[in-house]
Amino acid sequence: MAAQDDVAALTACFVVIPVVIVAPVIWAGAGIISFLQPILIPMAIAAILAYLLVLPWSATCLSG
Repeated sequence: MAAQDDVAALTACFVVIPVVIVAPVIWAGAGIISFLQPILIPMAIAAILAYLLVLPWSATCLSG
């Protein structure tokens, strides 16, 4: 019976420890993204526009 209790305790530790490590990493990542948001939003819009505008021009140039 004691072996089952040990396994349950180890299982709980192996579930809690990654959560304790991952939660602050996600929290810090969200803080960094919110700090960089004024820079990231225009860059994301520019990247999407560049991707969308390259498709018609590349097809026109290749068929030349």
